[in-house]
Amino acid sequence: MSTITSTIKKLRLFTQNHIRGTVIGDGFINVLKAMGVNDCFTKIIYAQDRKNPTKSMLYAQKYFAEHQKKTAEIASLFADDFSREVYFSVIKYRMSHNPKDVPLFSKHDQYFVKDIVPLTDKEVFIDCGAFDGDTMKDFIKATGGNYQSIVCFEPVEEFHKKLVKRGAGKNITAICAGVYKESTTLQFNAEAGKGSSISAGAANTVSVPVRAIDDVPECKDATFIKMDVEGSELEALKGAKQTILRNKPKLAICLYHKTKDYIEIPNWIHTLVPEYKLYARHHSFSINETVLYAIPPET
Repeated sequence: MSTITSTIKKLRLFTQNHIRGTVIGDGFINVLKAMGVNDCFTKIIYAQDRKNPTKSMLYAQKYFAEHQKKTAEIASLFADDFSREVYFSVIKYRMSHNPKDVPLFSKHDQYFVKDIVPLTDKEVFIDCGAFDGDTMKDFIKATGGNYQSIVCFEPVEEFHKKLVKRGAGKNITAICAGVYKESTTLQFNAEAGKGSSISAGAANTVSVPVRAIDDVPECKDATFIKMDVEGSELEALKGAKQTILRNKPKLAICLYHKTKDYIEIPNWIHTLVPEYKLYARHHSFSINETVLYAIPPET
């Protein structure tokens, strides 16, 4: 990794760990976003990547070249042409890191795209990978504060405390745990800020509890499940299988953490509930923030 790339990534990590989470800090970050600073950083990093392709780029190139038939099959499942355009564009972008390949994206409506995700005042929203409550805050805004309940999962104690403080008195349950296919304890790299994840092979890991959504009483009436859990989305979905079969909740599931997830997650959801309407949307200038939306047909 080049010195330039390493320095920029450290700056991003410092920002999300130590600046955000307060009114002043979030305001400062919003100003940086409005100025296009994050996009500028991404252009610099990706220029370095094109000169010296990363392992993830090389893997994406190999994987998608070998699975062209399967990506075409997944694309055929989407409910609209725009989803197919986004899907193929982001796959190309992950292989090239060339800004000319960036798919059409929207930053302001991640997880709550108005023309895809209908919201009611009866929502039981399950926020997996809740961080410091940023998505919870967006959900409350999107519903105008009219919802049944919110259940948040966040395994990093520092962020869980911020989450509890942010959600006090708003019919919110904040669980200091991750989500997984079963309720157990796993090793967790908690030093990567917002990108902290299950990571048994990393140094300085800590033991954290993880829960299967099917095992959590507060989740039994789930109407909407969002997952941004740093690559454990498929395993977490398996732990919500019975809830999904029973309730047919709206799903907003991040695809971008693992190359295989662009095939495996849509395939798993479609196989489990074929009647779901599937959509793909992208929510950043970078290769990150691609979300699969699964919407029950009656909504």
